[in-house]
Amino acid sequence: MKKNFYNFLIFLLSIGIISCETKEIIPSDTLEGEEYFPLGKGAYTVYKVTETKYSIVSGNETREYFLKEVVADSASDDFNNLVYRIERFSKDNEEDPWDLDSVWTARKSGNQFIKVENNIEFVKLVIPVKEGKEWNGNAFNSREKETYRMEMVHQPLLLNDIQFDSTLTQIQKMDSNVVAQDFRTEIYAKGVGLIYKKFIVTTNHQENGSIVFPIKIDNGIDLTQTIIEYGTE
Repeated sequence: MKKNFYNFLIFLLSIGIISCETKEIIPSDTLEGEEYFPLGKGAYTVYKVTETKYSIVSGNETREYFLKEVVADSASDDFNNLVYRIERFSKDNEEDPWDLDSVWTARKSGNQFIKVENNIEFVKLVIPVKEGKEWNGNAFNSREKETYRMEMVHQPLLLNDIQFDSTLTQIQKMDSNVVAQDFRTEIYAKGVGLIYKKFIVTTNHQENGSIVFPIKIDNGIDLTQTIIEYGTE
């Protein structure tokens, strides 16, 4: 568990190092930040995903696969917001055909970008973008308030040999103790959208109310999603 945490912190640190070694980005005074969450018909992104599911009942399972998100269409809702249909495809091997996995939606409402994932609405970003900006990511669902925070705004990043001129990191949660860990963050690139996602939510094994050492994960998930391709169809 701690290894995952330290690897995650090293990754975030490496972003800062890469940023210092590449050209400096001077944000425009007129930049609203919409470019970090582009929504255009035909836009697609392909990711490589590594996902480990932990279960004390059925055992642990690790899967590597490819995920493709395509903005397929749009329509107006009752509030005259354009709602974009995002079709999500997956496959286990590069040579395999894409299979439709699920359908999500996304929209811009006022200064908020909202994505509906498995029928749950999350406020992914707010504009204008600003270092240290905070908002309630669960403002449109029934879950408890959760403060998202914007960090490393307008930073260049080299990821999977793809150079992104301007990125920002959205931190949803960063919490760890001997009982559980909860690390959730996403990185967005200007003109592209989501380019990286880390999701670790796990609980550790206990006996008679006490943690057992060495630490063993009882249940949860550890997911890493990294961009490998993007464009327009």
